[in-house]
Amino acid sequence: AREAAKRQQIEGLYASFEQSLKQTPYRPATARESITTLEKLAAISPADPLLQAGRTQVASKLAAHIRSLGDAQEWTQALSVSRQAIEVIPGSEILTGTLVEIERGLTQQLAQKREEKIKHYRQSLSDMLAKPTLDENWTSAALDDLKILEEILPGTESPWLDEQRSRIAALYIGKAREMRTGERFSEAKILLASAQKFVSDDPVYRAEQQALAAAEAKFN
Repeated sequence: AREAAKRQQIEGLYASFEQSLKQTPYRPATARESITTLEKLAAISPADPLLQAGRTQVASKLAAHIRSLGDAQEWTQALSVSRQAIEVIPGSEILTGTLVEIERGLTQQLAQKREEKIKHYRQSLSDMLAKPTLDENWTSAALDDLKILEEILPGTESPWLDEQRSRIAALYIGKAREMRTGERFSEAKILLASAQKFVSDDPVYRAEQQALAAAEAKFN
């Protein structure tokens, strides 16, 4: 009678385990239920073949769910679920391999987003240089674009950034020169102040600053 009861108990755990595997999507919380069932089975049937096979099934189901998240480009969630899964079945080669896949996928996605962001702000800056209004909004937008590009571009692009700053400063300096020639000194000063936001130590900027000071002194 005791053996029959034990057999019945084992069959019940088998059924519970199979039922847990059918849940969709198969998340870590569900996997914990499956593992708990296997632990109960191990307590009454330590050599049961389902114990090892069941862990492999659980790991495979979790890996499939994680990969589906990756396929949907939900890399951040996939990474989170992958780490939770390894907590459920520590040491699982299947899940460790899946984690590596997801980390690689997330890295590639981040690199792609970075490249798209660089392309967007390069184009934004190019468009602004094509139509330089040089007003306050234009200045602010140009500074913002350059700041973002400085943060996301690799260090090897520093010369390109310096070139863009010099190009923008030259636009303000050229306009300031026009204002100076027309004896509109206050406007020339404002334009030079804007130029200084892009280049702090530029010989062309310094020369125009000196020319403006000399012209203003002569006028007065």
